[in-house]
Amino acid sequence: MIKWKIKGKKVKLVVGLGNPGKKFELTRHNIGFLVIDYLSDEMKIPLNKKEFNALVGKRNFKNQMIILAKPDTYMNQSGVAVEGLFKYYRPDLKDIIIIHDDMDIELGRLKIKVGGGSAGHKGIASIISELGAPDFTRVKIGIGRPPNGVDGADFVLSIFSSEEFSLVKEIVPLASKAVLTIINQGIERAMTQFN
Repeated sequence: MIKWKIKGKKVKLVVGLGNPGKKFELTRHNIGFLVIDYLSDEMKIPLNKKEFNALVGKRNFKNQMIILAKPDTYMNQSGVAVEGLFKYYRPDLKDIIIIHDDMDIELGRLKIKVGGGSAGHKGIASIISELGAPDFTRVKIGIGRPPNGVDGADFVLSIFSSEEFSLVKEIVPLASKAVLTIINQGIERAMTQFN
């Protein structure tokens, strides 16, 4: 494989987390994939290549190389794909933007953060483990807490109700806008605007 010629351009690696396959498409855990699909349409970056255990699209965008990716490793092994892309394209750690679900944030809200622990999210834990550092950017999208008596693992793999999906249809474009703000105006501006 020939290394992508970046020619001094800053690389932004934007990865949405989720599980591959039709049966997981509209589950809570796959909200990161939904945002990547939305960004792919908005930025006209087709996800048309398989690289490093991920479906990838890339494009020069405002003097930067933007790489969109959806790992096909399943959530708990997301770090394998992210590490492969990181080693090949060499973005700064803070220029890796991971989009993922978060049970500690209510549905319909999001939070942008740089660094920190995994907060129990196995996809994030995998990325931290594979990269050997937690200092990447996260766009955390709220899915809310499971109802009493429902296991967290079962909850994240459940499909959004039709009522909940109306909130998802609002938060996905907002999260996409947050990612574009990070890319175009920087993390501090995005945190001020969206947190």
